[in-house]
Amino acid sequence: MEKIKVIIADDSDFVRDGMKIILSVDDEFEVIGCAANGLEAVNLAKEKKADVILMDIQMPEMDGIEATKYIVENDLGKVLILTTFDDDELVRRALKNGAKG
Repeated sequence: MEKIKVIIADDSDFVRDGMKIILSVDDEFEVIGCAANGLEAVNLAKEKKADVILMDIQMPEMDGIEATKYIVENDLGKVLILTTFDDDELVRRALKNGAKG
């Protein structure tokens, strides 16, 4: 069975590293890249064929909402939003831009 290829995009080293460790113990996933901001996430998605991009919302350079829109419009992978912010409007905007959850 082919592994699910994942890109992790979050401005926190702690979150990126933690998610990478969590996913690495499951044989179904392969983390193919990590990004510290939305622009890096877009560039990684262009370079590598990811199945899923785990995307934070608030990041420097380009936020996760803008990055999600670009990734979805260019069919570069499915985006799942990961955030600790309790702001329904930001989540709605991300979903409107094509995030899958």
